[in-house]
Amino acid sequence: MPGADPARRARLASYARFLEVEPGADGRPALPAAVAALRRAGLRRVLSEGGPTVLGTLLGAGVVDELFLTLSPWLVGGEGPRILHAEAYRAPVPLRLLDVLGAGDELFLRYGVGAAAPTSSADRA
Repeated sequence: MPGADPARRARLASYARFLEVEPGADGRPALPAAVAALRRAGLRRVLSEGGPTVLGTLLGAGVVDELFLTLSPWLVGGEGPRILHAEAYRAPVPLRLLDVLGAGDELFLRYGVGAAAPTSSADRA
């Protein structure tokens, strides 16, 4: 964590472990490298709650195996961003529905991504 407050880092170190990850060319954390560092540290599951660019970057790196999508009962107009945005990742992403849960008027959908998804619509039948 270059530039981090040393006193804050010392306080956090009493209950957290730090993994150093080199930044990408744009100066931001290199997400694929961060996921690789987490794997080397023994973490097998990582939850990302980032936005469309983070999702696109992780998909492009091939490190997303499941997608959890929440549908809420609201229609919102405008020119808002899509669920997936990344200049380097524009290919359609195959998904396979794994689970559906409901609570009130909301739906919680769990999808397999890539290899966990069907290769054709016939696979869904």
